[in-house]
Amino acid sequence: LYAEKKGFTSPNHRISSVISETLNTNNGRILFNIFQAQLYRIQELFNEVSKTNRKVVIMGKTLETLIYNAIDNGYMNFDKKRIGNIHQVTDPNVVVIISDEREKPFSNIKRIIKGYDKFITLKESDTVIFASPVYDGMEKSSTKVLDDLSKIGSNIVTLPNKKYLSH
Repeated sequence: LYAEKKGFTSPNHRISSVISETLNTNNGRILFNIFQAQLYRIQELFNEVSKTNRKVVIMGKTLETLIYNAIDNGYMNFDKKRIGNIHQVTDPNVVVIISDEREKPFSNIKRIIKGYDKFITLKESDTVIFASPVYDGMEKSSTKVLDDLSKIGSNIVTLPNKKYLSH
């Protein structure tokens, strides 16, 4: 997507440094918003979480099944004992993985922001990482989500398109 040339993507698309900095500079809960198909981004998150004492909570049965299958089949590497259950979602030392579908960007985070999620209520101490840059056509909805998060007071980490989508 958005490749200017045919071939492989450069290492510039890696977000490990962003994840590491976020994990190490924020004491509260971290919500990691991602598209389900981006297993390599989830693996980057797992690599960085492994260097901390944080647990991971996966929101959504579909995403949880996908990740467990990927770990069981050797496509991803992570200690499954570090994956908590939904009841640990309020712990301050947890990373919550939230996925969105490409067709409905920000649908799950919007539900959380509006208070419709029965497990998560956002707090000022939370940090939300948007692990995918905003693609063309998503600008309006992403701006609304970022504005709503700002009103709550949560920390926001976004990725600029140019750095993470270049070839």
